[in-house]
Amino acid sequence: MTEGVGLYRSVDGGEHWDKITTGLTLRWLADFEIDPRDSRILYLGACEDPVRGSEEAGLYKTTNGGRTWNRLIRRSWGHFGATLSPGNPDCVYMTLVYNGDNGPALWFSRDAGQTWTPFEDYPFCSAQGVCFDPDDANVIYVTSFGGGVWKGPAEP
Repeated sequence: MTEGVGLYRSVDGGEHWDKITTGLTLRWLADFEIDPRDSRILYLGACEDPVRGSEEAGLYKTTNGGRTWNRLIRRSWGHFGATLSPGNPDCVYMTLVYNGDNGPALWFSRDAGQTWTPFEDYPFCSAQGVCFDPDDANVIYVTSFGGGVWKGPAEP
């Protein structure tokens, strides 16, 4: 789009689109998640080009539909996104695309992104998606970028 890279929203069935990340200068958006309790609350993962050395990567959050954004955390150049627990949307899983030797690629927050705890047992340097076991609320499945699928506890 001529308006540039960003996250866009349509309120008229796709006829018109509005960029809701206007206040951010992000060039590599990865994934987003909408809080099911309030569609004005969104989480947005952003990466950066490590060669260019920008510091735009991180997990961002808006509580007002994109008028303002706050970067909650920056743990890597490659933030993929966030996944909210279906049983409690204040429980947030953060995934990092490739964290190498910089620490865990899977993180957990019980307080909507204010504090974070790593999954130290997650065995790979990349995490992308978190899925929930429909038969056991204490189990998650995590897809990776090149390392298969990991089955583990829902909390670190």
